[in-house]
Amino acid sequence: MQLFLGAAFAGVALMLPTTHFFQLTLALFWLVAFSSATHDIAADGFYMLATTEREQAIFSGVRNTFYRVATICGQGLLVILAGTIQRRSGNVTLAWSVALAVASGLFVCFGVYHLFAYRAR
Repeated sequence: MQLFLGAAFAGVALMLPTTHFFQLTLALFWLVAFSSATHDIAADGFYMLATTEREQAIFSGVRNTFYRVATICGQGLLVILAGTIQRRSGNVTLAWSVALAVASGLFVCFGVYHLFAYRAR
C-alpha cells in the first residue's frame, strides 16, 4: 500500500499542471484515502498478530508518537515546503507539485524499505 500511495501522490503531482487537474486530482486523492485506510487496517492487524498483549501496550505509545510526527510532517512541513517554493517562484502549481512529489518519494522509499525488511525476515 505504501508503494501504491507513492504512485498516487506522484500522479497528483504530475496532474496538477494539466487542464483537467481538478477532476484528476480528486480521483487520485480518493485512491489515496482508500489506500491509506487499507494500509492502516492492515498495519493494525499485523501489529495485533505479531505482538503479545504486553508488547501491544508498549508499542501503543510508540505508534501514537509516530502518528503525531506524521501529522506534523504532513500538515506542517509539506505545507511549509510548498509555501517556501511558492514564495520564491511565484508558482503555486509548481510548489504543490514539488511538495507532493516529495511525499511520493517518501512513500516509495518506505515501501521499498518495508519490502526488503519483510523479505529479510
